[in-house]
Amino acid sequence: MSLIYKYFYYICIFSLLKTFYCKKNNQPNHENFFNNSFNDSLFHMINEHMSNHVKIFCIVLTSKINRERVILQKDTWIKRCNNYIFGSGEEDNEIPTFKAYHNDGYSYSFGKMKNTLKHVWKKYGDKYDWYLKADDDTYVVMENLRAFLLNENPNLHGYHGFRMAAGGENDPHVYNSGGAGYVMSKRSVKELVEKGFDNPKYCRQSDSAFDDVEIGYCLENFRVKPSQSLDYKKRVLFNVLDPPRALSPVVDGFKQGFINMAKFKYGTGMDSVADFPITFHYVRGEMMYALEFFLYHMEVIGKNSRLNRMESNDNDFSKLKISRKLKLIGKFSEYNFKK
Repeated sequence: MSLIYKYFYYICIFSLLKTFYCKKNNQPNHENFFNNSFNDSLFHMINEHMSNHVKIFCIVLTSKINRERVILQKDTWIKRCNNYIFGSGEEDNEIPTFKAYHNDGYSYSFGKMKNTLKHVWKKYGDKYDWYLKADDDTYVVMENLRAFLLNENPNLHGYHGFRMAAGGENDPHVYNSGGAGYVMSKRSVKELVEKGFDNPKYCRQSDSAFDDVEIGYCLENFRVKPSQSLDYKKRVLFNVLDPPRALSPVVDGFKQGFINMAKFKYGTGMDSVADFPITFHYVRGEMMYALEFFLYHMEVIGKNSRLNRMESNDNDFSKLKISRKLKLIGKFSEYNFKK
């Protein structure tokens, strides 16, 4: 065999082997696809980026008798804050808590909040963009909160939450509910700490008061009012109630009280709560873990977030997408569910 024929022979053999190898390896490996379903690194990288660009310090007011609530929060949402502190009437080195006031009663929450905020501002200054105040039975979806604040300037005044007033719709003194959580820009916090808290021109000089009412009063004297804090459908972002009550169409006396105090049309049922909620209040016991599971671990087959659908519209090539997705669901079912 001549040299030219030998080269031609080997080239043909190589081409055939390459074609066979490529075809074999181009077959979809559904087991690898299934293993990839556990890779959530993109979500974590996006959240790391958001966390670096919207820095939030979380302040939770608590008390000795509610120690178990604090443990639940530490196991769930509060780890997603850039930093946090628990302000209490007693110091607890194990949690740990900061002794914010000599009396642990709920009616002294303004005293606790003032002292905690002063302590945090003195220690960190303007290192953080936003300061969130929550109760020890508040659950916060930090990713949604950062998205809500993403286009806001923390160097300007900002005050967001569930708008309400003790006297209802006609009461001019508006504040954000403390239980639903309220968030203030570093500009607003700076004004409160450096000018407001110790000056009767801006803040009432009493510790025996509710923090949410008094913070609203102080900021009002700085001409800072609560923002609308609703989504594009006027649905609630900062929920003053727990999920069952917030989502139920049933209006009991407790819920009616908040409807009366709300400074906006507070509806009932699932259509009243935003699909990207930020907070829920009265989340106690096992419900804290349930929310953590439903939000971060539970999924629904074939369901995409509205955010994902902005990137890949369901109307684009829908038949092809459906066909591919159904095949993928079939393979996923084969690997995921053991019978």
